[in-house]
Amino acid sequence: MALFFEIWLNGEKLTTAGVSEDQYMLCAIVSGINDPDSGYNVALSVDAFQYSGKKNYRHSWPNRQLAIGDILDIKISENKIADEPASTREIRPTEKDLEYKRREYERLKQELTESGQI
Repeated sequence: MALFFEIWLNGEKLTTAGVSEDQYMLCAIVSGINDPDSGYNVALSVDAFQYSGKKNYRHSWPNRQLAIGDILDIKISENKIADEPASTREIRPTEKDLEYKRREYERLKQELTESGQI
């Protein structure tokens, strides 16, 4: 089973976003900034973070600027066919990420050893 977002802006379909395999997180984010110098900046971003074992990916659909009065609809659906993302890139862990994982591994190893679970 796969999760998809079908996204419409002012009644016009923009995209169907989703990933049909592996473990992933699908995000649709509306962000708004009020800048006294330049006014409002409102945008929609849609991304999926795919976790597939040793390689992780970020799929991004086109960002869209929004305006006051726009109506955004998001239908959550299953088992659809997603539109091609605008970009896909591999996410590689940083040295800081790896160091955190090593510390967490050592902490959990000690905790499980002390509790007799390993």
